[in-house]
Amino acid sequence: MSWIAEFEDELRRRGVRAATRERLAAEFTDHIACEKEVRIELTRLGAAREIAGQYAEELASHETRHAALGAFAALALAAIGLVVSQAALGRIGYPGFSHGASTPLALIAIAAMVIGAQVALVTGTLAAWRALHRREPSLPAAEIALIQRRTKIALAAGLTTTAAMLLYVVDFTSVPRTVSWLTVRMVRK
Repeated sequence: MSWIAEFEDELRRRGVRAATRERLAAEFTDHIACEKEVRIELTRLGAAREIAGQYAEELASHETRHAALGAFAALALAAIGLVVSQAALGRIGYPGFSHGASTPLALIAIAAMVIGAQVALVTGTLAAWRALHRREPSLPAAEIALIQRRTKIALAAGLTTTAAMLLYVVDFTSVPRTVSWLTVRMVRK
């Protein structure tokens, strides 16, 4: 088995994407071709498994950092949406929880918005902080797993909050008298 084939197999085994594997293999193929011209031994590169492992660890670290920061940015946008919707409700008169189609539905939506927003804020911030705090090119596997777990929890909590906002709106838009109540409140101001 050639060095390049062993390198690609190790990258594949470690879950590196096909496009990235192909790019790395092309770069090393070019590097090996250049070294053969000057008659330098291939062993100078090192073992294919070790080099592939190092690349895979650095790629996983980079992708995890990128995902945590991207999730934090998405959660920040969702938080802005929550703040704007709550401020708009405050201006027209907050309908409470007992004027909609279902009081239990409204209470569940309110609880999910409050708890989900807090969980998203805490876990998203911790994931982003951890991703920015560790500057090594390659993070330990346990660190990557921790950042990924926090990011997944933050995104799930953010989705829960967003779904709860939608559920709350649906609860109040299905009742015609609520719409007229809100309209009356808006006209008075």
